[in-house]
Amino acid sequence: MKRKNVLIITGSTKSNSGLGRYSLSIIEELKNLGIDCKALTSFYSKSPITNIIKNILLIKKELKRYDNVHALDCWPYGVYAYLAVLGTQKKLFINGVGTYSVPSGSLLKTFLMRKAYKRAEKIFCISNYTKDRILKRIPSVKAEVVYLGTTKLPEISRTQQEEYRKKYYFTSRYPILLTVGAIKERKGQFETVQALYKLKSKYPDALYLMVGNTSDKNYVTQIEKYAKEYGMEHNIKILPDVHSDTELTYLYSLCHVFLLNSNNVGIHFEGFGLVLLEAGQLGKPIIGSKGCGIEDVIQNGYNGYLTKQRNPEDIYEKLISVLGAQYETLAKNSIEFSKKFTWSGTVSSYIKYY
Repeated sequence: MKRKNVLIITGSTKSNSGLGRYSLSIIEELKNLGIDCKALTSFYSKSPITNIIKNILLIKKELKRYDNVHALDCWPYGVYAYLAVLGTQKKLFINGVGTYSVPSGSLLKTFLMRKAYKRAEKIFCISNYTKDRILKRIPSVKAEVVYLGTTKLPEISRTQQEEYRKKYYFTSRYPILLTVGAIKERKGQFETVQALYKLKSKYPDALYLMVGNTSDKNYVTQIEKYAKEYGMEHNIKILPDVHSDTELTYLYSLCHVFLLNSNNVGIHFEGFGLVLLEAGQLGKPIIGSKGCGIEDVIQNGYNGYLTKQRNPEDIYEKLISVLGAQYETLAKNSIEFSKKFTWSGTVSSYIKYY
């Protein structure tokens, strides 16, 4: 019997990016399950035409060896894969992830994405919300939900613990809130800071840690200006230079509540929210937004709470609920809930169709 094989098309296999971590997890699990696979990362230049031609040629060069081509998002990787497999019998699979999985933008881009989806044997959507957004634009495609897995967090040595303890001397603060993700409007840190203002009347030493890229300077300034105006400099800390998994794990362990109060911004939305499950591994109750992919990660009242988007009052109320008498139950349930999301389960669902 011929061994199953697949050519993975993605934008990165570097562990310091969300796409890279997600891609590496899938590739590693495919190999663990005995699948012959190779990953191609896309070529990039400032010329769109050069991008398309170069990437099609890169994929076509490898096509003879592989029966399946699996793109880990539709734009642009699914489009490159679609154009490369045209006229062949190769099976095409595309992951429906988030913003760049929903046809939008120029007529040409939308046309190509529609064509790619219609050619695909299956579209693996990472959340029900993403699936619904795709089906609203292209009702006839073969889409199903296959959740992402969550990677086991690394162990932290005693030396590392001591290093991080000195670096982040926050252990006397309560409660410590944490968000991991680029500091920008879509991640909703500003609304969480607004909720924190009300929370600190009950918990004066409350601390909100924001881990993530600070390239959106206007948004970061908005947060800092608000904190200064309302006397909250003591209550917030922006951490843009957390790069290692062990350091991130330490911060997960340090916090009492993990939040991702994401906002839909134009065509942009949160496709899933893996960081919520990572925090859940360590028994942290989680709070996140309704109206996006986060709804599949939080079972309301079981492992945390869902909040209305752009609603600091609702975030505050959910924080009060989490920090109350049910905290330990939510924390325990958070661990159990996160165990449902495994990369072996995710990739096994892909393999069924190869």
